[in-house]
Amino acid sequence: MTSVFIDGIQTLGVHNQVVRLQLMQLKPDGKPEPELQLLIPVSIVKQIVDALNKSVK
Repeated sequence: MTSVFIDGIQTLGVHNQVVRLQLMQLKPDGKPEPELQLLIPVSIVKQIVDALNKSVK
């Protein structure tokens, strides 16, 4: 399994029932650079958001 550290979301869009998150990482010069695209079916977005919210409480 590959692990990637992410500093934030660069773009977010929905197309054909898929949420597309372009995640970014801050480089040593402080500039954001695209690092990973995460594709999530719309049908499970709420489940993922709820799990993330629960994990940070």
